[in-house]
Amino acid sequence: MRLSPARIALALLAIAAPCLAAGAAAATDLSSHRAAYRLSLDGARSSSDVQGADGAMFYEAVDQCDAWTARQRFTLTVTSRTG
Repeated sequence: MRLSPARIALALLAIAAPCLAAGAAAATDLSSHRAAYRLSLDGARSSSDVQGADGAMFYEAVDQCDAWTARQRFTLTVTSRTG
C-alpha cells in the first residue's frame, strides 16, 4: 500500500499536534529555576584507567523581561590509577 504525500503529512501532523500543544503550554508555565548537583563516581570497571571522579554542576534559568537567561557551570576532576 502506497501512501500519498498528503496522507503522510496529515499523519505526521496528527502525531506532532499534541507535542506542539504541550510545548506551547509548557512555555507559558515556565518559572525561574536554579539547581546545584554534587557529582562523584560510584564505581569503575577494573579494566578502566579511571580511579575516581568528583565535581559539581550548577544550572540556572532566569526570566528577564522579554527573554530567558541560562547559566551553567560544570567542574569535574578525574583521577587515573597512575595519579
